[in-house]
Order: sequence, then C-alpha cells, then structure tokens
Amino acid sequence: MKKFMSTTCLVVLSSFFVIPNHANATMYSFFDLTGLDNTRIWSLSKATDINDAGIVVGHWLDNAFAYDSHTGVFVHHISEASDSYAYSINNDNQIYGYGRSLSFSNWRVGPHNFIYDFDYGYYSILTEPLNFSGENSDIELDDSGQLVTKAEYLGPANLLDLLPENSGWGSLNPLAINSSGQIVGSGRLFSDGIDSSVYQRAFLMTPITSQVPEPTTLFVFGMGLSGIFISRLKKKK
Repeated sequence: MKKFMSTTCLVVLSSFFVIPNHANATMYSFFDLTGLDNTRIWSLSKATDINDAGIVVGHWLDNAFAYDSHTGVFVHHISEASDSYAYSINNDNQIYGYGRSLSFSNWRVGPHNFIYDFDYGYYSILTEPLNFSGENSDIELDDSGQLVTKAEYLGPANLLDLLPENSGWGSLNPLAINSSGQIVGSGRLFSDGIDSSVYQRAFLMTPITSQVPEPTTLFVFGMGLSGIFISRLKKKK
C-alpha cells in the first residue's frame, strides 16, 4: 500500500507541473489618442503610422499630428498647411505627408507633399511626385529617405478580442505596427454612432508582456518535490 502511494504521488506531481509550451503571455494597454487635446475635434482623427521609437503620426480633422508615446511630446500641427495629412514616419523620425495649401508673407504654395523632421522641426516641401490620396496613402518614406510602397500591416486582425468586455468600442481598424508590437489605427465608440462613417478616433495599443517560466523548469521543480515527498514516505516505513 505504501509503495502504491509513492508511485501514485510521483505521477500526480509530475503531471501537475507539466504545462503547455507558451513562454510569453501578451496583453495590451489601450490609449484613446482623443485624450491628448479635448479642445479639438479629435472624434475625427486617425493614427496612420508608428515607428520603432514609438512616435505616432496621423491627423485629426484635416490637420497632421505627431505624438511620442514614450516622452509624451505632442505636436498637434506639424504642418501649417490647410488640410494636411501625415502618412508615415520612418526610424529617423522623418514624417511624410500632404498639405493642400501653405501661405507665407509674400508667397503661397499650392498642393504639395512634405517631409517633417520630428526632432528638429524642419519642414521640407517636395515638388514631385505629388501623392495625395485623401486620408490614406499607399506610399511611405523608408529609412533611407526613399518613397516606397507602404508596408502591409501584419499584426493581430481582430483587436476587439484584445480588449476587456464592455470596453465601449464597436470597431477598431489597425493601420500600422512597429517592431515592439505597438499598434495604431482608428476606431469607433458605440457612443459616437457605430454606423456613422464620420466619427473615427485615433488609438494606440501597447503590448504588456508577462514572463511565464519555461515548462522544463517547472517539470524539474516538480520532480524535485516528488522526490522529497517519496523520501519522506520511505522514512515512515
């Protein structure tokens, strides 16, 4: 009977400490970018891109913006042009976008593409090629400063599954993801009218990774406990 108890305990304890092979469990924090500036019409906003440094670009109403998710620096007007849109940002913090018109004291610039340096605030006007696709563009500025076809979004598809129930969000449209897994895009709240094509809110999702011990470590630990337990049973014989 004692021998049977020892063997049974060994099997039970060993099975208990074998877990599925998942080294990381990922959750996300969610940031509604409309909270950056409640004095503006942020219910008409979209985050179009994010670089590996965590700088988000996009537009609210018809004004291009940039936001550093790590330092909190927020530039709500990266272009003085009317109807401006920020399409992309590369890892040199250069923002590529479009402006409809730009006026200075003695001259005026019509529709143009621009590059804005987030670090230094330099605004450069590109004369060609002119690329305007409204709120969206399939062109981006890569890390070498070349205009290329925008990279395809390859992150999680159904972002609502990553939020708590009753979050208030009716739809989330992801547009870009960086190397750290941060996701940006636009979404709609139920309170805005989910069937409306007008309301859209820029958002940022940031992964929070919690480490889970490797299965082999837990197995060895479980075997050790099993050995101690069996040893004590033998001493009681």
